[in-house]
Amino acid sequence: MTRPDHATLVFAAIALTMACAAAQEPQPPVAAESAPGVESIHLRKLDVDFPGGKISALLARLEEAAGGKPNILVDSKSAEVEIPALSLRSVTIPEIMDAVSQLHSSLRVDIGRGRSIITLTYSQPNMSHTRPRDDRRSIQLFNIDRYLDTFKIEDIVTAVETAWGMLGDSENASVLFHEETRLLIAGGTSDQLSAIHQVLSELEQSLPAPPNPISGTGRGAPDPAATDTAPGQEDGETDDEKEDDPVERPKRAR
Repeated sequence: MTRPDHATLVFAAIALTMACAAAQEPQPPVAAESAPGVESIHLRKLDVDFPGGKISALLARLEEAAGGKPNILVDSKSAEVEIPALSLRSVTIPEIMDAVSQLHSSLRVDIGRGRSIITLTYSQPNMSHTRPRDDRRSIQLFNIDRYLDTFKIEDIVTAVETAWGMLGDSENASVLFHEETRLLIAGGTSDQLSAIHQVLSELEQSLPAPPNPISGTGRGAPDPAATDTAPGQEDGETDDEKEDDPVERPKRAR
């Protein structure tokens, strides 16, 4: 049997040492499947059906639909804002939040660079360009005598109250009818009293036309038959004058 020489033994020892060192080196960990990034969540196309409610409920619905929590910063007032129902198809979360801000004038949406962060804040609407509302109450009287020949007082009052309802504030207004004087007595703000003027102006279009004294037509015009001259009576002569005249006037020559 031939013994291995010295060089062979040295090479064998070196190879064994290198194999042991390689076995002892830590192996790199296997990368686990990562959760979807924020950018991918914000850019994912979603179908959202929201029945309406608070902003906080909408955010919970978006998190469920996107499969992850989006980066949306919301203050306490914005979270409590009520919005109507939404039914959106193939839209991203930034597009949804922009649509929400269009539904409520007090909500403001800021989308950060890269669409990675969305901020939703509550702000008071700008009233600098709106006409200030006059809530001072006053009383005004309306003579509706000529309206009552065509309309019932109940119908007129109902029309006024309906107009007040369209203004959104009918609780602070009142109207009474004084039958003896045929006056409509109303109390309310300037807008509410102006609504009565508009109602009466529209009803006036349905009233009969007043008599025309020139043409002799219309209600109250004189009856032509009542002014005819009786036989044997001069034009402009009354019956009493004819009876008081002892001398009969000669007949006109024909």
